[in-house]
Amino acid sequence: MTQQQAVAPISRPQTQGAAERFCKTRRGARRPSELLQAVAQLDATIDPRAQQELIDWVQEFYAENQGGDLVGMFGECFLGHPFVDHRMLLTGQIVEHFRPEDRLPEQLAPCRALVRSKAYLFIEIYADGQIVPIRTDGTPAI
Repeated sequence: MTQQQAVAPISRPQTQGAAERFCKTRRGARRPSELLQAVAQLDATIDPRAQQELIDWVQEFYAENQGGDLVGMFGECFLGHPFVDHRMLLTGQIVEHFRPEDRLPEQLAPCRALVRSKAYLFIEIYADGQIVPIRTDGTPAI
């Protein structure tokens, strides 16, 4: 037996594929009502300490959920006219508020119609490009 035959290469694509499948499977789990309430309160909470507590809780939830690299969320904005929706980083920061006439970044464009339909509370946006709409009862629409 030659040295090449004795050492089999590790197949990284299969390992990566398994990890990706695991993450996408985890994304299909129903979100608890505590998460839905926390996300809804982030935009409305003005007390910095209370907001930080919500942010920490949301971050912890997503870290434990193991659904992959969540880069942000998109949801309805409750600030009122002229804003209709916003993008939020996982840190809880509202990154940008959008008016109806504003053109959204390409990655967010499909999110606007989903949020405006009122069928979804918010949209999760993952680093691999997948968007996961979350219904008002916590069920993901995958």
